[in-house]
Amino acid sequence: NVSNPTVYENVTLTESGKSHATSVLVIPDVLHSDSGKYQCVVSNKFGTTYSNKATVNIVTYPHFRVKPSNVTVKTGELVTLNCAASGDPPPEISWKKDGGSDFPAARERRMNVIPNDPRFFIVNAKPADMGVYSCAAKNDAGTILANATVTVLQEPSFIRVMENKEVVSGESTVLECTVTGSPKPVLKWFKDG
Repeated sequence: NVSNPTVYENVTLTESGKSHATSVLVIPDVLHSDSGKYQCVVSNKFGTTYSNKATVNIVTYPHFRVKPSNVTVKTGELVTLNCAASGDPPPEISWKKDGGSDFPAARERRMNVIPNDPRFFIVNAKPADMGVYSCAAKNDAGTILANATVTVLQEPSFIRVMENKEVVSGESTVLECTVTGSPKPVLKWFKDG
């Protein structure tokens, strides 16, 4: 039941007059249906002997059924990334952020990855959650990756209050304005406005 097998045989005669035979079964372009237990049977006029059975498992490379998509949310909203893959054996799904395993949301217990569920959640999104998230699907045949960018929008806010200054006429002064926000805020200065 093997698809297009080729058998190579080699027989040699030893000094004691016994013959040694080697048989090689080559299965080109294996199919999933070629999985199973294989056995070599040898016989001559004095009898038949069976080899032990060797199991051949055909594995298939993972392929994505669902790839994560880029997501843009506001601060405090829910981030949902989806990733699902098939293969044989079924691939394991894992996640990375910016190429590493440091997830600010995980440290703060705001991240949920549910086994056998294609969804990856981050609740109460924060700017620290922004980055490239990679979904890896891995099985015995190999690993595939898919990326998605998470952007968290944040209303501009002042980090530090500007201080009043008293400056002697003719000297210079520096006023500093420190803000945060996503996307990067545009700063403008006004006088008496």
